[in-house]
Amino acid sequence: MTVSSVIIWRPKDGKRQEFLGRLAEIKKIHERVGAHVRVRLTAVGGQPGTVVYIADHDDWEKFGQFRHTLDNDSEWQGFLANAQANPLAEMVQSSVIVDAPGI
Repeated sequence: MTVSSVIIWRPKDGKRQEFLGRLAEIKKIHERVGAHVRVRLTAVGGQPGTVVYIADHDDWEKFGQFRHTLDNDSEWQGFLANAQANPLAEMVQSSVIVDAPGI
């Protein structure tokens, strides 16, 4: 069962490209510690102008290992502190979703 962490971001005015560059850096870190990452732009409906960041994991065990490793990763901690001090986007929604059984 795939476990996906999904975060929807609304970049600040004039900061979209810079924010996408930051996501590219985040993607490298997350993939290094075990996630499969996809980044999507909202084209129609939903939350216009938002960026959807999806980190997939094979199962809950892999998701837990990812979180534990990330929480103890010095590169991630440094990156996170800088991003929080200099936000380029507003978080619209954060969810962890799983496959619907039998569908």
